[in-house]
Amino acid sequence: EWLSVVNSTVYYNTSTGAAISVGPATSSKIRSSTIVGNTATGQLFGGISGVAEIANSIVANNLPTYDCGDPLTSLGHNIEGGTGCGFTATGDQQSTDPMVGLLADNGGPTQTLALLAGSPAIDGGDPAGCNDGGLGVLLVDQRWYAREVDGDGNGSAICDVGAFEYASYDFAPIFEDGFETGDLSEWDSSIP
Repeated sequence: EWLSVVNSTVYYNTSTGAAISVGPATSSKIRSSTIVGNTATGQLFGGISGVAEIANSIVANNLPTYDCGDPLTSLGHNIEGGTGCGFTATGDQQSTDPMVGLLADNGGPTQTLALLAGSPAIDGGDPAGCNDGGLGVLLVDQRWYAREVDGDGNGSAICDVGAFEYASYDFAPIFEDGFETGDLSEWDSSIP
């Protein structure tokens, strides 16, 4: 059986023992998710004897002081607060502060941890596109905002690491019709 976690924020949860355990008959796919600020009396990820794949995700600032007791299979472009998860694939960043804000309503149907300006997660995802583990490209983030926005302003739109796609206009839109996105299809002549 597969457990899939896609475009999800896992924040401020508490567990006795390992918070996430993958047994021999179980497999998990974690894609474009943010796993921050959780507490486990053992370790966050432990008892990994099945397949546990992770890509384009953030695992940081969990307690105790390490994020993984057992290494996960990194498929690349992850950010890890320490080194216990074993993220050493292409694009992985170990011992890195992901620079996320507090859980808040940042738009969309659920609360998220927004990426802060200058976060290493901005445009840090897979240049081929963030996918859902079934090879489908994720076109939106957890909030249903467009993925692959040029958040760092370098002229190249690459998906961000984690559940939140950063754009400098996210928090202070000026135009009701989405003019800031540069998507001309959003223009509406009925709105001045």
